[in-house]
Amino acid sequence: LTCAGAGFAAGGAALVAMPAVGLSEAGVPGFLLGVLKGTGCALTLALGGSAAGCAQLVRGVLNTPEALRQDGRRRWDTKTGHWVDDFVDLAEEEAKAAGMSEDIDSEEDSPLFGAKKEVVDSSYYDILGVKPGSLPQEIKKAYYKAALQVHPDKNPGDEEAQQRFQQ
Repeated sequence: LTCAGAGFAAGGAALVAMPAVGLSEAGVPGFLLGVLKGTGCALTLALGGSAAGCAQLVRGVLNTPEALRQDGRRRWDTKTGHWVDDFVDLAEEEAKAAGMSEDIDSEEDSPLFGAKKEVVDSSYYDILGVKPGSLPQEIKKAYYKAALQVHPDKNPGDEEAQQRFQQ
């Protein structure tokens, strides 16, 4: 119905606008030509909107049986216009996680934390007070905390704070 409504609204606007433009450009003959053009556009846009609305209606009718057969493992994605798998078996995921934790000696060996990083210069990590193998979220959080502490606006007139902020 939205498509059909948009088609009728655009057609109505064309039916009003075209004669007005024709009148301002060429007087009475332009007005008459604008009425003809406006009527043609109004009919075309209304028919196009109605056709699009009918197509959506038919598509909905065709998809209804499939929607009724869904078992809760799929959902309708409004962006793509298709059914997508939307199911996670938590018991299975828990079993996988339990199996992984037996093989891992420490958090640093976990694939969840990434590979252990070898860093040539750890001075930036030392400034922030984090380990070189820290998660990106931890590094970002430490950076923002440190930046807030030594920001020149927070420490007006303190040259040392300004130098630490530039580090």
